[in-house]
Amino acid sequence: MSGRPVPGGPSARGAGEIRSSFDEFYLYWLPRLTGYLESQTSDHRWVEDIAQESMLTMAAKWDYLMTYDKPSAWLFKTATTMLRRWQSRAREQCTSIDDMITRGAHAGLVAPRFESRTAAHLDLMNAIRTLPRRQREALALHCLFGFPLADVGRIMGITEGSAKTHVHRARKRLEDLLRSPRPAADGEMRA
Repeated sequence: MSGRPVPGGPSARGAGEIRSSFDEFYLYWLPRLTGYLESQTSDHRWVEDIAQESMLTMAAKWDYLMTYDKPSAWLFKTATTMLRRWQSRAREQCTSIDDMITRGAHAGLVAPRFESRTAAHLDLMNAIRTLPRRQREALALHCLFGFPLADVGRIMGITEGSAKTHVHRARKRLEDLLRSPRPAADGEMRA
């Protein structure tokens, strides 16, 4: 996986991981990494900075990381660690988790690219953000980015079985959240 160089070099890597240059890798993975980070937090103030910093770290180690089986898994693990650190500092500055969610959802902190999304998409994103951190991370890595459960476990620093449990629980919780009717907003009429 991401922590071990691959015997035989580039020809042994998966087709989705072969990148001829850092520029190509960057262009392919930056939007995906940014989307993953956006799915993990309702406060998008630092998402692009974390994505860029992760890419800079990747660039500094490019030659070495290209010997890895899945350099993208290393990138996602680095970004996840950076995001966790940021979230830890943000929690220290907030009075409660509810304050963080409220501030992100109602203070115009939604990323511009999501402003035109459908209500169903926003409901899904908001539901994902209410999941516990590990469920949210596992779900995004496995379902959105297609990492196998073994890789999800390695990225998150847990076993494959734990990753599978987090994905299962996240899916179940999302089913429950999205099945229940949305409360009407102020001034909005429900039929």
